[in-house]
Amino acid sequence: MKKIFTFLSAAVACLALTACNDPMKGDFCHTDNTISAIYMLPATGSSSLSISGKIDNEAGTIQFTIPRAKRKEIDRAAVKLRANVALDAYVTPPLTGIHNLESPMEITVTASMTGESRKYVLSASIEQ
Repeated sequence: MKKIFTFLSAAVACLALTACNDPMKGDFCHTDNTISAIYMLPATGSSSLSISGKIDNEAGTIQFTIPRAKRKEIDRAAVKLRANVALDAYVTPPLTGIHNLESPMEITVTASMTGESRKYVLSASIEQ
């Protein structure tokens, strides 16, 4: 009985060691550190207004343009931000809470498996 248990333990250990892919070489390596979509919403009030940001990945900029007719519904000094990033990516500083976009705000998106980062500068303006 002891020999069977030893054999099974060795077989399980062997399978466990050989079954795992190297995450840095295989299909499971998530390297995307970009933002695919980002939205600005009013932090207060009952407005369902959502403004999409224009993303320029090469320049590292994201521009929110508030339509002139909607300028009273959103205060650039108090907005919520929502972004779509890759599965294993994270944003710093976090986009939770209320943000002030009266002046440019810098964020960084990092792919957690590789550590590669991309910086973005967010800004908001009212349509002319």
